[in-house]
Amino acid sequence: RLFAENDEVPDPLVHEVAACVDAAERRGVDVSFAVSGAAMPVPSQVRRELTGPVITGLSAARGRARV
Repeated sequence: RLFAENDEVPDPLVHEVAACVDAAERRGVDVSFAVSGAAMPVPSQVRRELTGPVITGLSAARGRARV
């Protein structure tokens, strides 16, 4: 998450969630990740609050997850 937070990308929120998805997939979790709508600027503190539950859920996932 730390590396994803500091990358310069068009949509940092999606980038951070995608990094969490990648980590879960490396553990063998089958993750379905969908993005819709236009990218909006989100302050870093708000991004942390939004990605926190995603990280928790993906960390606990054992077989499948949808984000």
